[in-house]
Amino acid sequence: MDQALRELAEERGVAAGKIFQPLRVALTGTSVSPGIFEVLVVMGRELALRRLDNALRWLDRGPNAA
Repeated sequence: MDQALRELAEERGVAAGKIFQPLRVALTGTSVSPGIFEVLVVMGRELALRRLDNALRWLDRGPNAA
């Protein structure tokens, strides 16, 4: 998983942190957490995917939507 995200960052021409930090916020709701990969392991696939889906829907609506 770590390698896949690092490769994605490289393909996009961005620093890995530019992917990891938004991912951390989407998963945990905060910008400070244990390592993102540890969070993903403890959280599990289903909860992680649900939180990512919620974050994407929030972004689609915009931060000021009710």
